[in-house]
Amino acid sequence: MRDDTDADETFEDLAMDSYDESFSFDEGSFDENENTLTLDAFFEITFGLSPLDFDSTRFIAEELTVETVRKYVIHALQNSSHGILRGLFPYLIDILSRTVSLRKLVDCIRQVNRHNPNPLLACLATCTGRDFLVAFLDQVPEKAMPTMLGTLVSSNIPIPILLTDQPKPCPKGQKVLTALREVIMAKKYCLFLSFNLTTSEISPPFSKQLYPILCANREDTMSISHPGSIDISFHSASENHIRQPVAIAEVYNSKTPSQFMNGVVNGLSQYAFFLIIHVSDDDFVGNEISQELENQIHMISTKRCANEKRKILVLYKDTQKMKDHRARDTLNKRKFLIERILKSRFGNDEISFKRLSASKGQQQLDELKADIFNAILRVKEQYLYPYLSFNVSTSLHDITQIVVWPHDMSGRYFAQCMQDAGFISGLSSFRRRQIFPASYVEHEIENLRDKKHLTTCEDNRNFISEAELCQKIKKFESTKLAIGDTSPLSILSLFVEGIKENDIFKMRAFARNVDDFFKAHLHELSMLDQSEDSARQHIKQQIEDNDISIHDFWREFVILANITVTREISVSQKLYSVDIKTLENAYRTWVIEGEAMQMLDGLSLRALDTDFLTKVLTSIMTDPNRQLLVISVIGLESSGKSTLLNYLFKCGFSTAAGRCTKGMYMSYRHSMFNGQPIDLLILDSEGMGSTAQKYITRRTSFDKKITLLALMCSQIVIINTKGLTRDIANILEVSSYHLDALKASRLKPRLHFVLRDMMDKAEVQKPAFLDIRTSLEEMFRQIPGCTEDLDDFMTVEQKDVHLLVNAFSSFNDDFRPRVDIISETENIHETFPIKVSNLRKDLLASALDSTHVQETKMFDNVNGFIVQMKTTWGMIDARGSFLHFNDFKEIQKWNAMQAIVQMLQKNLKPFREEVNECIKVHIRKLEANYNQSDQIHNEFMAKLSSIEKKHRDKSLLEFDQQAANQFDARIKDEGRNLVHNMFATDKLSLEAKWCEEERKYNEKALINNAVKDFGDQIKINSAHDLEELRRDQNKRDRLFDDTWKKVKQSHEDFMEKIENSSQLEQLVNSFNEAIKGGQSTVDSRNPGFQQRFHRKFWMSLEMPAVLSTEGIVMNYDVIHTRIAIKAQGRTAQVLQTCRLADNTSVKNEAAQNVLKEVEKVTNAICTEIKVEKSLRIEYGKTHSWLQRLCDGLFNVIGNLSNPQARYSPEISDFNPIEKYLRLEVYKTLSQNLKEWRSEQKKKLEALKEELQSSFNNLLLDHSANNLSLELTKHILGKVTESLSTHESTIKDDVENYLQASWVNKFGATHWAHKRSFGNRDHNAVREYLTDLDKFARKIFNEESNPRINTLVNDKIKEIKKKIKDIEAILIAEITNVWSLGAKSNIKAMVEKSRGKAAYNYVERFSSVFGEYIVEDPRKFCVIFKKQLKKKFVELHDIWETEEHLDTTKRRIQCRANETIEAKWDTLEGCTARCPCCAAKCEDIKGTNHTHHTSTHVMTAFGGCRTEHTREVTLYICSEQAAHDTRWKYYTTGGKYVELNTLMTLNQPPWQIIVPKPSTDIEISNMRAVWWKLKDEWCKKYGMVDVTPADWVKYAK
Repeated sequence: MRDDTDADETFEDLAMDSYDESFSFDEGSFDENENTLTLDAFFEITFGLSPLDFDSTRFIAEELTVETVRKYVIHALQNSSHGILRGLFPYLIDILSRTVSLRKLVDCIRQVNRHNPNPLLACLATCTGRDFLVAFLDQVPEKAMPTMLGTLVSSNIPIPILLTDQPKPCPKGQKVLTALREVIMAKKYCLFLSFNLTTSEISPPFSKQLYPILCANREDTMSISHPGSIDISFHSASENHIRQPVAIAEVYNSKTPSQFMNGVVNGLSQYAFFLIIHVSDDDFVGNEISQELENQIHMISTKRCANEKRKILVLYKDTQKMKDHRARDTLNKRKFLIERILKSRFGNDEISFKRLSASKGQQQLDELKADIFNAILRVKEQYLYPYLSFNVSTSLHDITQIVVWPHDMSGRYFAQCMQDAGFISGLSSFRRRQIFPASYVEHEIENLRDKKHLTTCEDNRNFISEAELCQKIKKFESTKLAIGDTSPLSILSLFVEGIKENDIFKMRAFARNVDDFFKAHLHELSMLDQSEDSARQHIKQQIEDNDISIHDFWREFVILANITVTREISVSQKLYSVDIKTLENAYRTWVIEGEAMQMLDGLSLRALDTDFLTKVLTSIMTDPNRQLLVISVIGLESSGKSTLLNYLFKCGFSTAAGRCTKGMYMSYRHSMFNGQPIDLLILDSEGMGSTAQKYITRRTSFDKKITLLALMCSQIVIINTKGLTRDIANILEVSSYHLDALKASRLKPRLHFVLRDMMDKAEVQKPAFLDIRTSLEEMFRQIPGCTEDLDDFMTVEQKDVHLLVNAFSSFNDDFRPRVDIISETENIHETFPIKVSNLRKDLLASALDSTHVQETKMFDNVNGFIVQMKTTWGMIDARGSFLHFNDFKEIQKWNAMQAIVQMLQKNLKPFREEVNECIKVHIRKLEANYNQSDQIHNEFMAKLSSIEKKHRDKSLLEFDQQAANQFDARIKDEGRNLVHNMFATDKLSLEAKWCEEERKYNEKALINNAVKDFGDQIKINSAHDLEELRRDQNKRDRLFDDTWKKVKQSHEDFMEKIENSSQLEQLVNSFNEAIKGGQSTVDSRNPGFQQRFHRKFWMSLEMPAVLSTEGIVMNYDVIHTRIAIKAQGRTAQVLQTCRLADNTSVKNEAAQNVLKEVEKVTNAICTEIKVEKSLRIEYGKTHSWLQRLCDGLFNVIGNLSNPQARYSPEISDFNPIEKYLRLEVYKTLSQNLKEWRSEQKKKLEALKEELQSSFNNLLLDHSANNLSLELTKHILGKVTESLSTHESTIKDDVENYLQASWVNKFGATHWAHKRSFGNRDHNAVREYLTDLDKFARKIFNEESNPRINTLVNDKIKEIKKKIKDIEAILIAEITNVWSLGAKSNIKAMVEKSRGKAAYNYVERFSSVFGEYIVEDPRKFCVIFKKQLKKKFVELHDIWETEEHLDTTKRRIQCRANETIEAKWDTLEGCTARCPCCAAKCEDIKGTNHTHHTSTHVMTAFGGCRTEHTREVTLYICSEQAAHDTRWKYYTTGGKYVELNTLMTLNQPPWQIIVPKPSTDIEISNMRAVWWKLKDEWCKKYGMVDVTPADWVKYAK
């Protein structure tokens, strides 16, 4: 025998301070104060035995109080003693979701019983919250059970699993246990098992003694539902992820455990990493173990799920003091016995035995905690796996296998389906389009909407919307339809199984498989995180690209269901046998089961199809009495927004550390608040500053977009934040800047500030709140044109500042030994749920405030909300470029001057009105005397200039008065230029209108007057003359010829007058005047590079008195000799050291690009003149042409300036270029004149032939039949003219199309980027960088040709319709009117049609043959109608012939192409390129603007490199890394500056670049292209290649 010391050293002691407290019971009953309650009776009394109706979308707005419990319980007891707590079911869900255990229900019952004594209540008052939770879970429907268990896990409430055979053979806990699989599959939990025998007297539970904070919600005492049950709680990994997730299970044995209990415990024990068996003296009979202990040992499985040792610890609690050798000997024997039994069964596990005593206290607990914690850290594969099965005996010889958690074969099948779709290990090789082909097409379209632009001038350059969206959609229509011809994807077929069956279990299982599959790969990537920022950036990009959820599958099928193969069959039907109705029903089930809807995709920010969503929600929200409320939340990333909404409204949004919410989600809930039924749509948004590339940038404009969306579509906006910081104020200011648009709606949002994890009083935050409110008030006062103040747009009051404590006390990881509590208050767990409840009441009360009902009741139904949100998001996404400002001060800086100019736009209205009236006056003058058209024209132009000057000068005076002492000289000059441009643009527009009206009248008058003159000359007044002419052909010819000679001479005189209007002189004078004007407006103070370039351009131009036509050529040699290379900031000696190859290369490239620009601008101008058929030009147009040429050349030179070698090309002489343009314009005008003369001659010859034929025919036969025939022929001629005129309107159609789809949007440049960098097409990128003009034109042609063909075909259809319309008009207006009355001549009959549409078709006939007599008008009309119908039948037949249609189509197509050529220069836009990355400016107008592009590329493509090492730089201009680097450029004076400083040094400056995270696809595309072009580009710019070797994966 050993002595006491040896015994103490042999056995480890562990303090069990509270082991002295005990609780004894009889299995299945509870007896206190002579009240006995069995399990059967307990379940029946509490919630009854019949199923409960469960609505996952309902929440309770009121707090569970004693009065609430009294009301429901007393009422229930009056009717029955069964199910007396059923009415409290929704309240219990609410308190559980707010981290409150059901001990609160016990407290309420006890108080109710105290005031209203009742035997049943007395029995219930002896039960624990755990008992009620067991009964509560028994009534939760199976489909809602996983969600309910998830709520318990989030609230840190242990899940009780009752596995006794009572009260029925099938354990009540089986349903809970089955649903527990969903919780287990969410994470890999390390399982800790603690076994309690019926003899164990441990209070509180041992796990609670070890971990008093994490296990605070475990009951301290045993109760009616403990025997034969398991309590299991789940705890996430530690915040630093050192510790893995842990599940803690307390097993409470019974004297006769059920087979089910034995099987479950046996199955769970094989997954445990640490098992503790609590024993005491009562578990031994002498030195032999009791039968119960033996059964408990045998209940533990000998198997392990992994090849890792479990740790099995026996904790022995004896009642003796161990002071004598006999007691120690007994203990040794028992220890030896237990160890022998355990080692015989669990030889491969680690076995230990510890004696519990009260001698060493807390230190012993800490030692055990350290042992457990170290065991957790050692776990590699020993996790709680979601597979559980065991055998039970159903009879003497029959054994049945019970599978509680089946093998997850769906996960393996899912993985196989993904492999079939092309997913291989290595996420970088996988693309979303492989499983979401339809979404890919839509995503490409939506990408255009994400590209915003901001410009600082109001001169026809307001905010630009998305580029070419309509064209992009049309382009991809064929791609969409082609999806229907592909084979079904197995992964989508798997998803569709749950859709077809409308099975929420399958839908959730698929969602879980999606999460498990992709998160497993994403987790692997996150574990690769390294210290270098570049590596982190790459990993984050891959994570973002593969962050896929079930919402992506929903969206794919919604798109597929809307792609129709035939009228009745969609692609989803054809491939997957799912129609839109089936999809709607399935999504309805998804929503009503409490699942969230993704409104905006986090990758593309694409909104879910609104028609689909409206139909689904409308089918759910059917109660017209419910008021619809919309509540949204905004706040920083990972600030607990989703968690807060889950606490408030039981939403079920995903929550975890890091970025959970992508884009915006919505959850539907309904409730009753203060007697008012309400429908609630809760919007949960992605956090501010959220981005996968956290190491690139911290903020994007999406912050302000989502904030603005919330402000415009919500009654309540919750601002969830850690404190009222300046960042919050700035985001609110910028986002609210355009809220004046809300005045069109009835909505006035109310802001609630929820300050998280704060214990202070709200008054402490008052100064910060007042600062935010004051800044918002000032911002609204500064909005141009906004007459309302802050309170007109939103409610911001201090009472809406709420402080919310943490849901759980703040502590270090409770699993660690000797945990130090950072901050813990006695009532922390009670404070949080009360605060949440009060916050919920405040939110709903403020939304339903009767004093603001008209301000908050915006949406009558869900359809109204969906429409509002769709419209609002479209506007924000397309026109939200202003959101890039950091704060309101930046907006003020740019807007102050523009506000004055915008105000002056009111002066344009009287200017236009006066000019329009002037046009009418001068057109009337032309009608009075068309022979004076030139004089009238000059008179009008002079009057136009006079009117413009008057109104412009008035506006300039107003501007000077308004801007006095407000702005510096630069801003004032910009403002005056804006005023000039404002009127110049309007003048050009009005001038074009006049020229069009003048031309139409002159050409019409030319023919009409010729006909009138012919009619005046031929007078046949006697029968004798008539008979003589009939007999003598020669006399008839002489009469006609003599008359026609006079008409022809008059016509030729008119044409000669047009030709002799000194076209050449007018052109020279026009160019000279334009040059003079350009020189007079140059800023002599030379403030910037562009101003210097412009001054040199204008001042170098000559003003010759004659047009030089000889020796004017434009070729490479002419340009090359006028290109000089200038060193910036270098001496001549340094310049000589530059490599000659570099110098020559730059000069050659400059010559080529300048020549190309000159030819491009010249061709565009000449094409415009040709399309317009201009015969003369004006100063305004000439000046604009020269300005366009100047800007184009400036951009070419700027683009070619080498930022590293600090030399740039210059044009030494602009005269040859201007003279070339002048000559080409003259040639085009001369050609127009020639063609006009030829056209007029053809018209005159056609008129002569028509008149001569009719003259002869009517002289020989002036019967009604012949007269009618000639009239019909004449009308058909006029119809042909009308159709020809309508043909020419294709020009207007094409211009409208170009204006709407290109000019008002990004133009060709943006799309060229998408087709090159966006498609990873390195050959296209080479074209983009080398010859963007040619490449952009090619892309433009590909995009526009289908639409142009449609316009041409539509025009032919219009012509065919016009023929029918004209026929109907003529028959109705001529035959019906002319048939009335007696004998009359043609002139009198025609006069009856004056004022009618038919008059234009017969007026000219009357001028020649008006004197012919119609004896019987009625008979004449009958004949005429018949002949007219016959001719129109022939005309219809002609228009149905393929030959005629082809000819007409080619003719119209030619006119359309000419229009495009004339507009191409405008469509191509500004030619400036980014000084760093060579991305082209996307401005459409190209003059007097701030350069900008939404598609910056890698700086390496612009030749950027480090100065001394010549290593290539691999940034994108919009990345944060580029802004953290300093740059030197030829405009910086040899100094290193920040990127945005470099941008602003250009003239005009480039738009300030707000750092933003490049998307994964942008990064991967850029790197893929660079990898293929790096050798070529490094050689081109003399750069040293330092491209990371692992970038090769992007090129695969």
